[in-house]
Amino acid sequence: MQWVALPLPPTCPQKVRIGFICKSSYSDDEETNFSSTTHFTVVRILQFDDPPPPGRLSRFSSTLKLEMFSSETGKWTQSVTKSKSRSMRFVWCELHAPASAVVCNGILHWCDLWAASADSIFAHDPSSNTDYRIIKLPKDKNWGTHIHCFGECQEHLMFAKFCGGIFKVWQLKDYNRGEWSLLHAVHLTIDPQIFKYATCSDPDMYILAFHPTDRDVLFLGFPGYIILCNLRSTTLKAVCCLVHPNAYLLSSMVFPFVLPWWPTPVPPLPSPE
Repeated sequence: MQWVALPLPPTCPQKVRIGFICKSSYSDDEETNFSSTTHFTVVRILQFDDPPPPGRLSRFSSTLKLEMFSSETGKWTQSVTKSKSRSMRFVWCELHAPASAVVCNGILHWCDLWAASADSIFAHDPSSNTDYRIIKLPKDKNWGTHIHCFGECQEHLMFAKFCGGIFKVWQLKDYNRGEWSLLHAVHLTIDPQIFKYATCSDPDMYILAFHPTDRDVLFLGFPGYIILCNLRSTTLKAVCCLVHPNAYLLSSMVFPFVLPWWPTPVPPLPSPE
């Protein structure tokens, strides 16, 4: 039940995109016995200054303003990342709530920051400060469906979508080459009688997250419920009931976090100078 308050960030925009990385190291020898060290980094991407063009719901910019907090220094730093091409810009959609970054092998990934193509992932390495790369999502003719999920499982990036009663799940097999592998293509009929508020129409269901260690399992959001979906056995199981039945609102609030096997103490922050 430890916690630590971060110092106020340099700016206070209306909206930000958040990334959080926590790294722990452990040692066990005769002299020091067992000990653990934890460091964490918080990254904020600031909402663009320019308003959306007339009739549009998205802001565009050729630069990203970032703020990064390090538990090792106890300070915020600011940086600017520029687009590598004059014709390509970053995008900030006003319609959706800003999603938290998907962390995989120390890299932060966002699925909705690259204006050149809607089916791309923006990857940022906090250790390199301003560098980034673009990873294409798996090709699929029905990619435009709004029922999709981007996440991580067993140190691999994952992408899932639901359209026409079919769940499809991909795993990024080769990170450097950007090659995806299709793991599941399962037709799943949802009986509206199983859950009190659910119906069998697509808009009543959202994919919330991937299971952290089982590639066959997804967590789904139904009105009033969180559901565990096993694509291999094609079974659904209610995990918990929700007071608020709005599944769409829930989909923008989920932040997957896995407790480590060993205790991970919150590190004290350096005293301000």
